[in-house]
Amino acid sequence: MRGESAADRTSETMNASGADPHPIRASTRIYTVLLSGYPRSFRQAYGGHMAQVFRDACLDTHLRSGLSGLSMLWMHTLFDWFKTVIEEQLNRGTEMTRAKFIRLSGWAMILGAITFWISLQTDETNIRERLYRIAGPPVTRAEFDRYVSISQSVSIVLVLLGILLLIAGVQGLRLGYGDRSTRLGRNSLALSIAGGIIAAGSFIGLPFSEALWRVFTLGMALQFGSLAMFGIAAMRGRIMTRWNALPLVGGLYFPLFLLASLVFGWLTGGSWLTLPAWLETGLVSLSLASLALLGFEVQRDQGLVETGEL
Repeated sequence: MRGESAADRTSETMNASGADPHPIRASTRIYTVLLSGYPRSFRQAYGGHMAQVFRDACLDTHLRSGLSGLSMLWMHTLFDWFKTVIEEQLNRGTEMTRAKFIRLSGWAMILGAITFWISLQTDETNIRERLYRIAGPPVTRAEFDRYVSISQSVSIVLVLLGILLLIAGVQGLRLGYGDRSTRLGRNSLALSIAGGIIAAGSFIGLPFSEALWRVFTLGMALQFGSLAMFGIAAMRGRIMTRWNALPLVGGLYFPLFLLASLVFGWLTGGSWLTLPAWLETGLVSLSLASLALLGFEVQRDQGLVETGEL
């Protein structure tokens, strides 16, 4: 219909996918949320069609290659989504300039760190208990299943949103400091973005395939470890006006913990390294607080560039 909006077409796509397998329904819902990252005019023109094409691609891939193929499709989709969102936002002319994007990427880094911290402190059981307090405990099996589905979706979205926000933050670092950084710094930021995309794509498939846990872990290690490498380049070249160690402090914990766990598992025959809760919480909080401060510094430095002080 000529008067049909993008929201209506997306809703029809969701309704049409009601009989799809659970991985397809979940993927379609998540992709529909991701469409909100595009400019409104772009969503109105293409959103419904993009949601339908993505659902069809998921169905075809799931039929031919199963969950592993669906995860690879998600990695490719996230890479294309991130690239297209940046291009479309920057193509809005005065609405979204390079400088404005860098400023927004600083906020993305801050919000990504906060979202990650919330996701690590909140599991599916906590979310269900909060839903019980808000809407009342389930009476029937169908209501319980609905609560489980909602809590799983919220848990997935929190982690996925944290990863994507940090990717946007790192892209802001590339735009803001790439020209002043060394090749090591620029390549490290590119690898960090690639690691985030791998982590996000594999994380979406985790509820359907436990085998993707290793891919997700390696993607996270690459995302954070490469950011730490950029921190080393930033400290050597002093490319930020102050606090050049923030990327190193913010990115170092996760890859170091993974490496220590692998060594510990090798020495003990497969056991996973477990830190005291207070120590793990403290280290994670230090890492994420450093990333939040890094986002603040990105905004501050961009302000100095715009006023000609840098």
